[in-house]
Amino acid sequence: VSGTACETVLREKRLVHHADGVMERYPSDDHAMDIDIVSYLGAPLMDAHGQIIGHLSVLDTRPMPEKAQQFDIFRIFAPRAAAELERLLSEKKLLASEEKYRRIIETTGEGFFMLDEQMRIVDVNDAYCRLLGHPREDIIGRRPYDFATPEFQEFYRAHHGHLLSQSTREVRATLVARNGDHIPVLFHGNTVKSAGGRTLGNVAFVTDMRAHTKSMALAGEVQKSLMPQCFPAIEGLDIAGRSIPWRHDRPRR
Repeated sequence: VSGTACETVLREKRLVHHADGVMERYPSDDHAMDIDIVSYLGAPLMDAHGQIIGHLSVLDTRPMPEKAQQFDIFRIFAPRAAAELERLLSEKKLLASEEKYRRIIETTGEGFFMLDEQMRIVDVNDAYCRLLGHPREDIIGRRPYDFATPEFQEFYRAHHGHLLSQSTREVRATLVARNGDHIPVLFHGNTVKSAGGRTLGNVAFVTDMRAHTKSMALAGEVQKSLMPQCFPAIEGLDIAGRSIPWRHDRPRR
C-alpha cells in the first residue's frame, strides 16, 4: 500500500476521503493509474485492542462528492467489518494452532489420548493405536481402563476420585494389547480447563515402559553378579559397603 491513499488511512488511523484527483495526489499508485481511479473513501479496521488489522475502502472512476450521510454509513459499517475480520483472523489462528498441535501429537513417539468430561476417549494418535494393536475406531468412545488388566481396573475404580483431583498426575499401569500382550506403561495426565476454570476434559501421554523394565532387570542382574560369593577379607564390611554381623567364633587373620 506504499504511496497510496490506503497508506494514509493505515498510517494516520483515520477516515480519508478524496472527492477527486486521486491519481494526482498519489502518482506512484500504479493500481489507481491502471483502472483510472478518480475518487477514494477509506477507513481503518481496528480490533478490540485498538490495533489496525486492515482497512475498508471504496474507489470510483467518477468524482465522489462529500455527503454526510455517506460518511455516517461508512463509519457505522467499518466497525462491523472490523469485528468480522477479527473473527476470521482468530479462526485462522486457531486452525493454524490446531494443525500445529496435530502435527506434534501425530509425530511423537509416545501414545496420546484425549478424554471428554465423561472420561471417554475422543481422540488418539497413531502411536497409541500401535501400542494397543487396535484401529482408531475401536478406541474412540471407550475408557482408557477398558484396555487395562483387571488389577489396574480395580485400582482405578478405587482411586479415580483422588487421581482426578490432581491437575497433573503420573500413574503406572499394565495395558492388554489386542494380541494379549501385557504392556507396562506410564500415564502422564493433565486436566484441561477453560479460561474461566471449567473442566473441559483430560489428556494423557502414554510411555511404553517395556524397554525401561528390561533395562532395570538387566542392571539388577549385573549388580547381582558383582556381589561377592563369600565373606570379604575385611571383617565387618562387604563389597557393597554394607556392614555385616561380626562372627566372634571366626579366627582373626
